[in-house]
Amino acid sequence: MNVKLNLNDVVYVKLTRTGEEILRSECGDSSAATEPDADGVSKFQLHELFTIFGPHMYVGMSSVPFKSNSIILTGDSVLHLFDVDA
Repeated sequence: MNVKLNLNDVVYVKLTRTGEEILRSECGDSSAATEPDADGVSKFQLHELFTIFGPHMYVGMSSVPFKSNSIILTGDSVLHLFDVDA
């Protein structure tokens, strides 16, 4: 089974301190648009997440930007299952 995820899909992350610092350094005052909710979860389109955090991520990094090193997909994210042979 393969999963197709659109770069415009909405994803959620809980930022660590490192993630909060990266967000502030990359977005400055505009980071208010991604303020976390009451549970500490921030919402991004997938391409925004890649653009903001991608340049700061590498194998073996000591401080990851997301708690549990996880990106959360929920009802707002549309997952399309498809057969690669089709």
